[in-house]
Amino acid sequence: MNTAVISAGTASGRPIRHSTVAERLRRATAALAWNRSAGRRHASEDLALLHERRLEAERLREENFRSVTFARLF
Repeated sequence: MNTAVISAGTASGRPIRHSTVAERLRRATAALAWNRSAGRRHASEDLALLHERRLEAERLREENFRSVTFARLF
């Protein structure tokens, strides 16, 4: 049975430079952090828009209630 010894390196057999691995890890971490902060920013904007829509819906419901109430009174 043939077995292959796997060394610390890439599939091509070249050794991995630790600085390259560390740099890739740093870039990936920075990209994840940026995506999360962008997601929170969009989420807070969405929440503000949703709040405005709820206030508008409440105003419209009150206006509708008043118009129906006055119409039934007269």
